[in-house]
Amino acid sequence: MLLDLLNKRVTPVVQSRGTLGEGDLAQLGNVGAAMVGSGEAYFEGARMKADQALKKAGLNPFSPSPPTTMR
Repeated sequence: MLLDLLNKRVTPVVQSRGTLGEGDLAQLGNVGAAMVGSGEAYFEGARMKADQALKKAGLNPFSPSPPTTMR
């Protein structure tokens, strides 16, 4: 999904600073939120809701699912 965002030029809106001791956790949360259609993103130079940006770029929101096990 991250490659799809990059290839379609969808840029998640990411806060510039994290919290003390958390490193980049907050910023990665912003990226993950855009992948599932939450939060905000830039597309074609305009800031908009992430679900709208994904739709305009022809992408479907990522739908997390539990891992499958092989037998």
